[in-house]
Amino acid sequence: MTTNQLAGMALIVVGLIDLIIVPRMMDAVWRKARRHPPWTESLNMVIRIIGVVFLFFGISYYFYGQLE
Repeated sequence: MTTNQLAGMALIVVGLIDLIIVPRMMDAVWRKARRHPPWTESLNMVIRIIGVVFLFFGISYYFYGQLE
C-alpha cells in the first residue's frame, strides 16, 4: 500500500466522520441545551460540504496511489 493510498484512506475516514457523525453530535448538543440558534443549520451545511470535499480528495488520492 502506497503513501497516497494511506492518505486517501485517512481522508475518506475523516470525510465520513465529518459528513455523518459531527452534525448529529452538534444537533444533540443543541437539543440538550434547549436552544437552537439560527446559524446552526448553516454550520451543519458547511461541515457537510467539508466532509464531501474530504471524501472527494480521499477517493482521488486512493486511486492515484493505485496508479503508482
